[in-house]
Amino acid sequence: MNITIATLGELLVEFLAKKENQGFSSPGEFWGPYPSGAPAIFADQVAKLGFRSLLFSCVGNDAFGVMNITRLSRDGVNVQGISVTAERHNR
Repeated sequence: MNITIATLGELLVEFLAKKENQGFSSPGEFWGPYPSGAPAIFADQVAKLGFRSLLFSCVGNDAFGVMNITRLSRDGVNVQGISVTAERHNR
């Protein structure tokens, strides 16, 4: 199929607690970071299904921004529509 699916939206960073009901008031164990946000997850799954996937978003010029772009690109998402800004940090 010659279909490109373009997605526009937020690109966040996600961490998952390893233990149920783990609080944030003291150090804990986490999995991650992972690219997150519904549009990013959708674009990633589209690419994994074999369709051309293009994501339009914006990330901060920091380690999380680099991680998001690298991981999505590795999964086959076209990341040319992701802008990088020094004015904000990823969340």
